[in-house]
Amino acid sequence: MYGPIGAGAFDSCHNLTELSLPQSLKRLESCFSNCSNIKGNLSLPSGVEYIGSLTFANCSGFTGPLILPESLTEIGESAFNNCSGFTGSLTIPSGVKELKNDTFWGCYGLRGQLNLHDGITSIGERCFRECSFTGELILPKELKIIEDHTFYKCLFSTIAAFPEGLMEIKDRAFGSCWRLMGVREFPKELV
Repeated sequence: MYGPIGAGAFDSCHNLTELSLPQSLKRLESCFSNCSNIKGNLSLPSGVEYIGSLTFANCSGFTGPLILPESLTEIGESAFNNCSGFTGSLTIPSGVKELKNDTFWGCYGLRGQLNLHDGITSIGERCFRECSFTGELILPKELKIIEDHTFYKCLFSTIAAFPEGLMEIKDRAFGSCWRLMGVREFPKELV
């Protein structure tokens, strides 16, 4: 079930300059992928609970922040993969417990703080690959594994703070993060 806006409904609309979604919307599923020239920020309706795989993948032209509603509980794989133009910080709503593979890969305009709440238990492979964030990277307390390429080529200008229970950092998780200024302390489980 896709909801009131079906999969691919607006796929590859290259002159979609304005996007104002109805406040009653609860679900989005790959309906705006490959769109270009969208101007302004992306502020999703306050009742959206689910953003499916590829919903905004390869969209370009955004000129403001990505604002995710507090009602959100699930974000699918590659939902915002390769979106360009987003600015500012990124806050993951408290209802989202898992970030899937490739979710924000290539959102290189995000240059503010990355806010990951402590309820996040899993961050998928390449989730934040090639993003730019400032401020301290504080990973969720419940996180046990940092997957392959999760933060690969991220332009963090910060010090990373790992949770006490972290058990594994997989291949190239922080590879080519040439601006990463240090790691506060490695958890005992890693040593």
